[in-house]
Amino acid sequence: MDTIGSRIRFLRGEASISQAKLGKQIGVSAGNVGEWEAGRSKPGADALIALSDFFNVTADWILTGKEYPKLNTQILEQLITNADDLVIIQKFLLLNERQKGKLEERIDVLLEAADSKRISSNSAHGEEAATDETA
Repeated sequence: MDTIGSRIRFLRGEASISQAKLGKQIGVSAGNVGEWEAGRSKPGADALIALSDFFNVTADWILTGKEYPKLNTQILEQLITNADDLVIIQKFLLLNERQKGKLEERIDVLLEAADSKRISSNSAHGEEAATDETA
């Protein structure tokens, strides 16, 4: 399944649904579905959203064959009580893998700087920084 059309055909087959019935369910013609499956055209944004909702898969999977985690806001809201943190996590999940890697590197640099500052501050006050053995 290396094309959008083959993934749509697969999903339709799994659901045992005709092109006509799928088209009716998502608001397009059977001909549109046939064109997508044959690779002669691709679904537009509205159709892609409708396909994703109908088959309960991500639009990413339909487009690329890769599955990215869906954002489950309810779970995040239960785990994270600070609204600002929730917004940051939601934005992070929208990044691609390369962007996430760059952001992770930047976060590491910021954490190292903060850790160095904390150790410096503790040493200046005559306190020893906690180590893994004493923490």
